[in-house]
Amino acid sequence: MGDAEEHRLIEEEYKIWRKHTPLLYDLVVNNSLEWPSLTVQWLPDRRVLPGGKLVEQRLILGTHTAEGESNHLMIAKVHLPLPASEMPSTKYDQDKSDCGNFGGAAGKVEIV
Repeated sequence: MGDAEEHRLIEEEYKIWRKHTPLLYDLVVNNSLEWPSLTVQWLPDRRVLPGGKLVEQRLILGTHTAEGESNHLMIAKVHLPLPASEMPSTKYDQDKSDCGNFGGAAGKVEIV
């Protein structure tokens, strides 16, 4: 199998996974990084945001870089819905080219 065909197959499998994420998970948060992260650690501090429907949680991401590049740790903040705040299925958009989303600020990721 050539590189182009392998890349196409990986992209197709990813699209299938993304299409099925609402059936598999309560919430999926994506954020593109320059380098992949093989290490993720949630930090114990969390802060309920004004309005009481979202929580801000910090996490540590460790990079996995190419040879000759320095690895480093990044601290990220993510805004997640509180378990008590339900996401109505009526907001889910089946026709989005992605897998759709539940809208709002839920799942916002910021590298700090």
